[in-house]
Amino acid sequence: MKCPLVTYKADGVELADGLAQILDQANLAYRVIDNRMLIIKNSDKRLRGVETYNVRGLLTEKLDIESMISLIKETDELSVSIKAIDEHRMVVTASAVDQRRVGKILGALAKPSK
Repeated sequence: MKCPLVTYKADGVELADGLAQILDQANLAYRVIDNRMLIIKNSDKRLRGVETYNVRGLLTEKLDIESMISLIKETDELSVSIKAIDEHRMVVTASAVDQRRVGKILGALAKPSK
């Protein structure tokens, strides 16, 4: 099988994010297993992982855990399953790519608005 040539230029992008962006264009993703990189379809169940996020510092009177979950689920292009464990922790089941996207959403919420 002949693979297309891909060029990608980015400044200040971590290797994992850059590789994820390149592969995402072809609906592919990667996972490192036993020091080997496995590239498979983005929808492959082997890429789904479970992460627990403590969002206590991000919650406010206007943004409780259920509102935050709704906000994340409404984000385009995310395929995630999210459940609240308690009033400040949630469990996210998603591909590695979508886990990074959830992390970026939470990171953006953590930044003070100007």
